[in-house]
Amino acid sequence: MDQRHIGGFFGLEIDLPRLEQKQHSSALSLTTGRACLGYILQELKPTKVYLPYYVCDTLLSAIEDQDVGFEFYSLDDNLDPANNMDLKDDELLIYINYFGLKKQTVEHLGSQLGSQLVIDNTHSFFSGQYESQWSFTSARKFFGVPDGAYLYCPKILSHSYKIPDDNSKPALDFLVNRKIGKTGLAYKQFKKHEESLGTQVKGMSEITRWILSTVDYEDIQAKRIANFEYLKGELHTLNKLDIGMDWSSDSPFCYPLLLEKEVKRQGYYDKGYFIPTIWADTIVRIETGFAFEKQFSQQLLPLPVDHRYTPADLEPMVEFIKSENPPS
Repeated sequence: MDQRHIGGFFGLEIDLPRLEQKQHSSALSLTTGRACLGYILQELKPTKVYLPYYVCDTLLSAIEDQDVGFEFYSLDDNLDPANNMDLKDDELLIYINYFGLKKQTVEHLGSQLGSQLVIDNTHSFFSGQYESQWSFTSARKFFGVPDGAYLYCPKILSHSYKIPDDNSKPALDFLVNRKIGKTGLAYKQFKKHEESLGTQVKGMSEITRWILSTVDYEDIQAKRIANFEYLKGELHTLNKLDIGMDWSSDSPFCYPLLLEKEVKRQGYYDKGYFIPTIWADTIVRIETGFAFEKQFSQQLLPLPVDHRYTPADLEPMVEFIKSENPPS
């Protein structure tokens, strides 16, 4: 046992009071969503995977690294599969719970496809286990941690396996610089860190476990819902995406605002509103067709609803959007 050192400089302040955590206590803790998918593919060994064209290339890389054949499928304007999928017994379909708002579609596809459906809940951190489906969610998309994702197997199976923790030293520089306001530098470091994350199946780092053990999940979930409802109330008349009764959520990832015209993001950046493109990969792929997905990615503004903000914080951004898109 290592001797405990007394005195000296302080380490990262993670020895905060740990809360009783019920969130994802029965899941397998891995490094990334793509590692979760890699594990699923290793376990199930499908001959082919169908996945939506509107998807990030990192998910695609997990399929390619497992040397599994794949085919893109189209979405309709409600982000549901555009056609019924007729799968062979050894094939899988991946569906993304887009923006954490497609809970009803997930349930519908689950009833149709059973264990052949894999649910990407990386936009829906608070979603849990399903009866027959594999699923995974991502802590990195919801919290300031260097890694972290949760993998669920179907309830009919048991977690009899254990993945060793990742004992490497995860990068923290981008998180620290973001915290102290060095946003430009932090973003460059963040991009470099993202590129370093592969598809290798590894356990969540201990430092991420420590950080997440201090999180008040109920408070954060409530703040996200409050911010989402505020943006929805203020911007629904501008939104061409009909977020109606068939959109439901355990906790939203963002408020997806689809405007009539193409978005000039630089104007938003100049105001300090760093709204990403989800996903630029969709636009630059060489596949023909999929015009809806490409246009959707270009025009969508995924507005933040996370726990760092209150509706009062978001109000100036809302007023700017309204000024840029006056009623006709």
